[in-house]
Amino acid sequence: MVNCLKTQLKSTVNNEDLTKIGEFKFRVKVPVGISQGSAAITINAYGGSYTITVPSDKHIYDSTNTAIDTNGVATLSGYKTVYIMDAGEYYVSINSKYQIWFLSGLVDGSQVKNDILLSDFEYFENLKTFTTSTKVKGDFSDLLPIKEHLSSLTISQFPQNYEVTGTTEIIGQFTEMSTLVLTGNGALSGDIAELGNLKSMVTFKADGTAISGEITDLADAMVGGDEPRTSGTLAITCNGIITLNGSIVSSGTVKTVTFDSSLPDGYSVS
Repeated sequence: MVNCLKTQLKSTVNNEDLTKIGEFKFRVKVPVGISQGSAAITINAYGGSYTITVPSDKHIYDSTNTAIDTNGVATLSGYKTVYIMDAGEYYVSINSKYQIWFLSGLVDGSQVKNDILLSDFEYFENLKTFTTSTKVKGDFSDLLPIKEHLSSLTISQFPQNYEVTGTTEIIGQFTEMSTLVLTGNGALSGDIAELGNLKSMVTFKADGTAISGEITDLADAMVGGDEPRTSGTLAITCNGIITLNGSIVSSGTVKTVTFDSSLPDGYSVS
């Protein structure tokens, strides 16, 4: 028996569904009649271990159809693709989110479904890279507590998802970002020029978002200020709203800004 963190009273907790301190947990939903090719759960996590839990009478399989769990629990690390063939809802738990620095995948099956909340990443103190095409919910401001070290973020949503909200005013605070892929997040909006402080960014995919503005305004912002960008490139995947020299750039078209301090404007766009 230990003291409750909130009430400071002596207490015990027997509900295993509750998230523990230092744990990142989400549910995986497997539909009835799923085939193995559609039942894949891919997780790529470095910095700590993670577990996948199913009822003790069910199993977690590897690609050779061999059960890899012990009484319904598989403890894994690094890059793994596993399969759950029984319909139901199951838990995936990352045990030490404070140590995780790279996280991708989470779910890779065409029929396996789950939702990830951005607010769950508040205490990922060392997370540098997060990549997923799993459905995500929340506001971009939920990630602000980890903005100092998050350098690569990919949230690709198919079909288009309107449950990630936020503006470029908030996104522009992630100054360590080098890769920013926001494909399919239709509720993200604002002026692209507000990303001018992301001076290390080399990839920005805005297709499927509501972000607008002029590419040259973004480039001007990047070459201005106390620490002007003087070299490197930035590839921008446009969304049919963003413009270049006043003309709308078709959705999916990539425009590349090349920064060169010897040029009159400090950059060129092709």
